[in-house]
Amino acid sequence: MPNLLADQELFPEFVQDNATAENIAGAILKLLRDPRRNAIVKSKLTEVIGMLGPSGASRRAAQAILHLVQPELSAQEPTKPSLVQSLG
Repeated sequence: MPNLLADQELFPEFVQDNATAENIAGAILKLLRDPRRNAIVKSKLTEVIGMLGPSGASRRAAQAILHLVQPELSAQEPTKPSLVQSLG
């Protein structure tokens, strides 16, 4: 995900058979041994974190979804408390 958000490869992606201890260790050592690259990656990751916004995304998404469906839910079962209020 960080590579996609940064629009460049910050870290190699090791999928399935490529996710070996040797490959991962090699990539880590390469990053640790190159202070310039390490600084670039840290800077880019700071930008990526900024793109993600504040914490609580799951709660905000749930509240937005409930806000959209709440009128329908209220019409079906008017005696139940508001789901949006319970997440409040």
